[in-house]
Amino acid sequence: MRNLLNTLRRVPEFEDLLLRIDAGRCPVACSGLSPVHRAFLCAGIALRLERQVVMLCADDVECARLAKDLTALLDAPVHTLPAREFTFHTAATVSHQWEHRRIGVLRAMATGAAPVVLATAESFLQRTLPPAVLEQAALTLEQGQSYDLNALCDGLVSAGYARCEQVEGPGQFAVRGGILDVYSPAADHPVRAEFWGDELDSMGIFDVGDQRRIENIPRAELLPAAETLPRMAPGGLLGLAGDIDRRKARVEQANRRRKLPAYATLMQTLEADARTFAELGSAPVADRYMDLIYPDFASAADYLSPDAILLFADSPRIAEAAGNYRRMQAEDLTTLLENGILWSDAVQYSADFAPMCKHLGREFPVVYLDAFLVSQYPSNPRATLSFPCKQLPSFGTSLEAACADLTHYQNIQSAAIVLCSTQGQAKLLSDMLREQGLVSTLDFDLKALPEPGQTVLTTGGLSAGMEWSGVAILTEGSAAVTTKKRGQSPRKKRDSNRQKLQSFTDLSPGDLVVHEQHGVGRFVEMTTMKVDGVEKDYIKIAYAGADTLYVPATQLDLISKYIGGGEDAQEHTRLSKLGGTDWARAKTRAKKATRELAKGLIQLYAQRQRQPGYAFHPDDPWQREFEDKFEYQETGDQLRCIAEIKADMERPVPMDRLLCGDVGYGKTEVALRAVMKCVLEGKQAAILVPTTVLANQHYQTAQRRFEGYPVRVAVVSRFQTGKELKQILSDVEGGFIDILIGTHRLLQKDVVFKDLGLLVVDEEQRFGVTHKERLKEISRQVDVLTLSATPIPRTLNMALSGIRDMSTIEEPPQDRLPVQTYVMEHEWSVLCDAIRREIGRGGQVYYLHNRVETIDQTASRLRQMLGEEVSIAVGHGKMTQEELARVMERMVEGEVQVLVCTTIIETGIDIPNVNTLIIEDADRMGLAQLHQ
Repeated sequence: MRNLLNTLRRVPEFEDLLLRIDAGRCPVACSGLSPVHRAFLCAGIALRLERQVVMLCADDVECARLAKDLTALLDAPVHTLPAREFTFHTAATVSHQWEHRRIGVLRAMATGAAPVVLATAESFLQRTLPPAVLEQAALTLEQGQSYDLNALCDGLVSAGYARCEQVEGPGQFAVRGGILDVYSPAADHPVRAEFWGDELDSMGIFDVGDQRRIENIPRAELLPAAETLPRMAPGGLLGLAGDIDRRKARVEQANRRRKLPAYATLMQTLEADARTFAELGSAPVADRYMDLIYPDFASAADYLSPDAILLFADSPRIAEAAGNYRRMQAEDLTTLLENGILWSDAVQYSADFAPMCKHLGREFPVVYLDAFLVSQYPSNPRATLSFPCKQLPSFGTSLEAACADLTHYQNIQSAAIVLCSTQGQAKLLSDMLREQGLVSTLDFDLKALPEPGQTVLTTGGLSAGMEWSGVAILTEGSAAVTTKKRGQSPRKKRDSNRQKLQSFTDLSPGDLVVHEQHGVGRFVEMTTMKVDGVEKDYIKIAYAGADTLYVPATQLDLISKYIGGGEDAQEHTRLSKLGGTDWARAKTRAKKATRELAKGLIQLYAQRQRQPGYAFHPDDPWQREFEDKFEYQETGDQLRCIAEIKADMERPVPMDRLLCGDVGYGKTEVALRAVMKCVLEGKQAAILVPTTVLANQHYQTAQRRFEGYPVRVAVVSRFQTGKELKQILSDVEGGFIDILIGTHRLLQKDVVFKDLGLLVVDEEQRFGVTHKERLKEISRQVDVLTLSATPIPRTLNMALSGIRDMSTIEEPPQDRLPVQTYVMEHEWSVLCDAIRREIGRGGQVYYLHNRVETIDQTASRLRQMLGEEVSIAVGHGKMTQEELARVMERMVEGEVQVLVCTTIIETGIDIPNVNTLIIEDADRMGLAQLHQ
């Protein structure tokens, strides 16, 4: 699509703008520009002048849209500088994904490897490490060069890396003999360097999952792992300790002049942080002392290339966003000052927008790209340019609308370029134009621009169409971004059904445990006993009667948590008797039942393999058109899973495939494509889900995806009236409904399909034994597709052993934002601050309190602290289905801002505005729950 930028040569205002930038006659204010025109000008300036272009945007949404358009126009990815959250509160664990992204982009800007950079006002203004510090902290390894391994390790520690036994994530390094493993934040894979003495003998990248080398490399750059590096302070750690001592003295002086409200807390904070720096050399709260570590203020503006060009996309909104960020930050810092976490004479964490813009206007060419001329600009423009252009709506998948528009442009003798998502779509549109007597040319490389009255069809995509000086560009509406498939996520070793203990801290007094040899008992305590003159730690377990067993702590692998019996297990489970035969008999019965279950499953699936199934035909044009309508770019894993499912459906054997993928990885879209394949053969499809809210959500998604096709979708649940339900079931039996979505109601005997071809089961682990027996009855000769983010162990074992087929989606969708995780002590002020931030940006919050007995008290406490203007609701498993469904519906509709809930939310309901999850007492929850 780069050739599309040649249309700018027909725009005289663009040529005038280039001359003014080249001659330094800036700032220049441009008007008449929509977002897609701004992307065009940015790409054109970068290509024609071959200088670094940095475009400021008002927010992340605008930044993401421009990034997609620019990537499509330049046929190359652009760099996007994200903002990050400063860490001021003490936390055990803090995520650094945004920080790592920022460091990678800043380094690319400093080295000239970022020709086009997009940044929000917030990310551009934030304080960061100076370029000289980044240059000093960055390390370079080259094969054949000599290095002191100890000095290298010291350099990595100074650069914020953590030393560990095995590298598993960015910002870590490990040393084993003469082998150094290190994971740079900006790299896709960690590096393994092998030394022969002091010489770097060989080097390559490896996979963190299996720790195996992928390929050899001759050179590697290791960027710092954090923006705030205490060891990089002017005087090192000793100098930083001295600065903190001097700050304590100033606090004491200020307190003598006037009593400080948080004097004692502030002194404790300073003393604790100084002690942490002295003992560990770093601290998660290093951002508190950013001004001491980097006395000279620096922001992204300090990383601009000397010949950089600065563009403002919608300057009034940028100024407003900068002002809002500064005000919000000032409020946050004031709260921190009042709580004794920061000291007032050291607070400056972002640049002042107006003075910075005036300085940049003197140093760099600045161009304002706005829809209208405005009364006030960040710096006074020396010239104004008005672009006579127009933004056009996208025609989506309606080729008829595209034909109508092209008829208009040919009638007025205007050149037209149509961007189609695929070559097949372009050929289909070309045939339609020919039928209407219109002339068009297929040119997928766009080697030449059309002349007046000509129409050229090519592949590509932008967020919107446009008119430039006699040239109309029409588009389907989604930026076509080709992505390089990165290495797949490591396959983590899954735990077995037995919850083995990793440490005695996993147990609480009263927990039920199972000893491999003695059976079910109750954990009493961890005690120390003297045996043969040596003190050792023992685990005390109580059994039936007065029996007690002391298990050495070294034999912890023989003990596991008891996971059976449901919620009432702690009170009603019968303990085993030491020395008795009950436990041996129980194990024998369990093994026998397991063998019988395995035998039954094997017979069932062997029978399914012997029974003939329906062999679906290969994809037809309608199937391809349906898939082309998908508004997002599929990942490589999605395409592979789709191909595997279609191959199963085209075999004359009933499909039984498990589709595993994390939440938000696109399992639903994969399933809907299989559903479309089924419906196009004249068969019916059923989608079984565990909850009414999820059923309604799937129904709305299906209605949207199948819009424009002769496909009838219906949903059944307990909330429909008897008359409505009777009519739906009659239509299903008569074959008038193609897709039926429902909860457990779908499994009842009065639901009869005329010709069921595909059964999709979402979240299988939420259905009981009775439901699964009914599933077996209705799916003996029907293709079955099971969707799950966390399959139950039996299902997973069957898939891994080959009884069932399995497809996995491990690659996250393009532009999926990294999850920021903070682990800290419970503090109401911090939680309320986080909730207010999320609500302030228009979002919603899950507050996970996994105890039904006290959940209402927690909700009341939040209401008192947040005020009546914040809408708070409660959801838990002991509510009736109707009550819970209503609460979740209000959450989906945006009526509820904070939902205080238990793990009932793990059912996979998609609420786009929920971007914050607060988990109370996370250590009381299992890994599977935390993963969900």
